[in-house]
Amino acid sequence: MIKHITVFTLIIVTLFALANCKKGTLVSPTAITAAIMINGNDMTNGTMSGPNQNDRMTIRAEFSDPQGNHTIRTAVASYTHGHGMMNHMGQITLWDDGTHGDHIPGDGWFTMEDDMIQMMSMMGNNWNQIMGSHEFEIYCLDEDGNESNHITVHMDIQ
Repeated sequence: MIKHITVFTLIIVTLFALANCKKGTLVSPTAITAAIMINGNDMTNGTMSGPNQNDRMTIRAEFSDPQGNHTIRTAVASYTHGHGMMNHMGQITLWDDGTHGDHIPGDGWFTMEDDMIQMMSMMGNNWNQIMGSHEFEIYCLDEDGNESNHITVHMDIQ
């Protein structure tokens, strides 16, 4: 009887370890690079002067997952810090499906592109709140809930 309990306990512990093995850091996705572009010009860690509501804003990031990029379920640009009037903490979903400014579906590059006024609205802000210093944390989650490292990008608008 004790032998059966020991074997049963060993099986349970092994199954528990295998089930939680996927959540380890060895299989977490990686954020490789990220950028903010205005009208196709890289503004990452730069300054933009005289914005127009119809200027095209693009947030782009490359991710990789050891289990395959198809396992990445969510990629976001989280608005984490603002100086000036734009200080609402919003989140923008990035896409790798050939839409929203993404050029090639499934290539590991996640993108969101829209008019600046629409991007402001996605973050819960309006056009009057655009001037100042803005910071985004960009990261992804895979289907197992593993979170990538965060890349912080910054942009000043005058």
